[in-house]
Amino acid sequence: MTSNSLVRPVLHYVCLDMLVDVVFPLRLSPLTYRVPEGLPHDITGRIVKAPLMHGSRFGLAVDVRMGPGDESIKIKELLDVHDTFASATHLKFLKWLSEYYLSPAGLALKSSFFEEAVSQQTDRRKSKKVVDSTFAGSLPEISGMISPAVVSGILNRVKACSYSALVYHAQDLESEYATLFEMLRQLPADLRGIVVLVPETGFIKKAATFLEQIFGQRLVVLHSKLGKNERAESIKKIISGNSDVILGTRSAMLAPLPHASFIVVIEEQNRSYKGEEGLRYNARDLAVMRAFIDKSCVLLSSICPSIETDFNIRKGKYVQLAKISLQSSEKRPRIKIVTFRTKKQSELSLSSEVINEAGNLLQKKERVLFLVGRKGYSLIRCEDCGHIESCGNCSIPMIFYKSIGMLKCHHCGHERRSSESCGECGSQRIRPFSAGTERVMEDVREALKTPALLVQKARISSPPAKEFNSNNPGLSDFAPFVIGTSLAKRKVGVENKFSAAVLMNIDLLLAQPDFRAYEHAFQEIIEVSQMVKREGSLLIQTKSPGSKVLKCMKHYDFETFADLELSQRKDLDYPPYSRLVLFSVFGKAGGTDLTHLWRVVRSVRDDAVSIFGPVEVPSASKAYGQCHHILLKSRDSRKLHEMAKTLLSGLECDKRIKVVVDVDPLKI
Repeated sequence: MTSNSLVRPVLHYVCLDMLVDVVFPLRLSPLTYRVPEGLPHDITGRIVKAPLMHGSRFGLAVDVRMGPGDESIKIKELLDVHDTFASATHLKFLKWLSEYYLSPAGLALKSSFFEEAVSQQTDRRKSKKVVDSTFAGSLPEISGMISPAVVSGILNRVKACSYSALVYHAQDLESEYATLFEMLRQLPADLRGIVVLVPETGFIKKAATFLEQIFGQRLVVLHSKLGKNERAESIKKIISGNSDVILGTRSAMLAPLPHASFIVVIEEQNRSYKGEEGLRYNARDLAVMRAFIDKSCVLLSSICPSIETDFNIRKGKYVQLAKISLQSSEKRPRIKIVTFRTKKQSELSLSSEVINEAGNLLQKKERVLFLVGRKGYSLIRCEDCGHIESCGNCSIPMIFYKSIGMLKCHHCGHERRSSESCGECGSQRIRPFSAGTERVMEDVREALKTPALLVQKARISSPPAKEFNSNNPGLSDFAPFVIGTSLAKRKVGVENKFSAAVLMNIDLLLAQPDFRAYEHAFQEIIEVSQMVKREGSLLIQTKSPGSKVLKCMKHYDFETFADLELSQRKDLDYPPYSRLVLFSVFGKAGGTDLTHLWRVVRSVRDDAVSIFGPVEVPSASKAYGQCHHILLKSRDSRKLHEMAKTLLSGLECDKRIKVVVDVDPLKI
């Protein structure tokens, strides 16, 4: 053969295997398996069964690829392939959820009703139909003013079939619900994939019956009070496509809906949308991201939008459908700022103006609501050394309950008998201060000579009667005065409105060590005003009547308030101008090494990210007696997440501690 003869090439045949990444509903990253012959190849987004540890478990196939078969590496094979759980857009949403909230993919999957989807057995003898427990009752009457311009604006955006984030700033709850229900009624009949979020389960009863009249069997309900079998039944309806309209609380945003064409978040400012356990997501933010991924429309409605939402409107990210003018305050309860100053501890906790107003309404057989800052009778303080009786476990001030003579810690639950002397200096001059619900109830009875209802978390102290006995009010079991903390709003509701309300905790709300304190106080006033008749009055009792914030509240002037709040947050570099990530590091009492925490923190420095802590705080966990907070803040969200991931990796190397990450925390 000559030197210029052709050389025949040597062919190498590489055997390729089909590999799949599987996520299990556990604190695990995705695991890779081989897809054996005989199983379907279109398995992305489907439920699969695979060997795990010493048994087998159901997981979700999230990514399929071809790879070279390597006999030296043992890759386990899938056992079986089942129905589809997640569409392509839902998979993308779950991936974002895991990455943004710095959570294992398995935890994101677990939070998305995956275990209900793979549930194989349902005891139908014990389960109840979801429709029976939710839609009972007649069609609710919607009496609010409907805004045709808002309705048409929403419908036009929905029909455009492209991403848009809309904000409806409603004048009151009645108008908010009436407008939204009318808009839902006018949606195109062929629109598939609708999610309606409400902040709490109590709101579901208000909406469920109405929505069933519109959507019939397409409607399914998801919330925390459903049993496991009921949730499984609801999820199966969603996956099968029989139900494509979801009404629920924050967890409903994680339901495996193939495509969300329209999402409504009612009362978007409500803090109940933020999870405080497990995967700490904000359902409002999830709704916006899901709409962005699905190229659909999301509507955020509120009677008092969050500062973040208002900021996004100003930046052009969200579209505001209607503006509330100052003239609209004429159709709301009159807000009056009442100055309250005490010179002696023996004086009443109520100002003379509040007492006179309540007395006048008593003569007219009208009802008054008193909202107080805390439960119990009061705090206890020494007049000689200023010491406040605090919990020995967590150093939180304890609440004195006069009716039983006990001091209680509302943080850890510790109780002890009240002492007649100061625990710090031994002085006998200990006095109650900062009135609680028991003290206000005592003062109402003393000043107005009439009974009152004390609304507590578990019960109401005495049942109301059908009539008020004006001739002998002291013997009547009806009380024209209702007393409770802010939580009483849930139990009392907004259906039976009061002639007046007295907000006694405004100073406490404004003094909270939280950059969102003023925002929460403004929202509290707007929410309480919904419980008062339009011709009624809302009295705000305060020791600082000259506050600019209170002046905005008096006139329902949200725009001026938002200007002040955003200006202050910009100067302090707080959200929405920056982003936050909060680390809570739990350890056994005396077992968490603070030196180790500082070493980890120092190893992840970046000029673009500010780090605060570690700072020791009272532990909210019974299993761990010690807790440290580490706060990360930055205007660069990418660098913030990179540092947060690095810090989390460093902390999780220590198996003696438990780390909880809260991205965009509401509580610091």
